[in-house]
Amino acid sequence: MLTKTERLFLQAVAAAVRDREVSWQGGVAAGEWQELFVLAGQHKLLPMVLEAVYHCTAFHSLSQQERKLYQKQAAMQVLMQTIRTQEYGNLLEFLKKEGLHPLTVKGIVCRRLYPQPELRISADEDMLILPQERERYHRELLSYGMHAAHIGEKHKKDVLLEEFSYVSNHSSLRVELHTALFPIKNEPFQGWNTCFIQVWEQDQTVTAGNFNVRTMGATDHLFYLICHMLKHFLHSGF
Repeated sequence: MLTKTERLFLQAVAAAVRDREVSWQGGVAAGEWQELFVLAGQHKLLPMVLEAVYHCTAFHSLSQQERKLYQKQAAMQVLMQTIRTQEYGNLLEFLKKEGLHPLTVKGIVCRRLYPQPELRISADEDMLILPQERERYHRELLSYGMHAAHIGEKHKKDVLLEEFSYVSNHSSLRVELHTALFPIKNEPFQGWNTCFIQVWEQDQTVTAGNFNVRTMGATDHLFYLICHMLKHFLHSGF
């Protein structure tokens, strides 16, 4: 059973992805607004949710100080996302000049489909790379101005052999390299990668912001997103 806050959250997100606004007249207490925005933040959707509720009567029942606080938080997130997006475009261009052409998955490829992409926050950007090019990517990312992400002792057991994280020295951009889309030694995912052996031959280039991004073909990417969601469900549930 969904809570009231969860229902409000889904209504706001449904409006945002259609470039609409909610029309709540009232019935949302100050504490419920706080819960709503905390939930939105957890899902990286605070700017989107705020945009959807900003003009409704219920939102303006909050004090001006409270409204400005949420606006400031959302504006800062949008600014940081804009910086990360531009730096990612610069990084792709740098790698291209070095003869490296990763497939970008999730992240910016999906974000460009939103009515206002800059309002959709991403924690990182994901690249699928050829396993034999792993060391070249490592050298070039260090040369570009990134460093390998530090992994705490308590998280080392959760690190996959197919994933490598790098963080920019100049911004909050975080990039994850994947030599496989799914764990190759973990049940029940071992065989899933065989469904995507064709992605390098069926790739496409899409426009995101002011630069081009190489990614999977539309059908492959949609199927991957479904499988990725299923992986999370099997790992930890919804």
